[in-house]
Amino acid sequence: MIDPGEFNDFARGAGAFVAADPGTEVDMNGDFMSLHALTTGRRRIALPFPARVVNVKSGSEEPADSDGFDMTMTAGETCWFRLFRRDAASPKPAARSSSPTTTFFKL
Repeated sequence: MIDPGEFNDFARGAGAFVAADPGTEVDMNGDFMSLHALTTGRRRIALPFPARVVNVKSGSEEPADSDGFDMTMTAGETCWFRLFRRDAASPKPAARSSSPTTTFFKL
């Protein structure tokens, strides 16, 4: 059986988008992201596109660069975020997808 770290490395090596290292469950679509910490610690969350990241509960903006953002979470903690695409054409939220939420990795 392949462990989560090996699977994560395999996906990265194959060029797949990987939102986080093992220990974080990430569910997202074009304008929403849910993070659930399986372990306690600091983590880097990658974004599939440059975005302004707003915490749904607090309304505060997470400091994000063009690739993603860092945050510290405790095991069992869940955070929800709105993603506002940063591009020259539109500072508005990304268009809602008609497809269900995509789970990139559940490790």
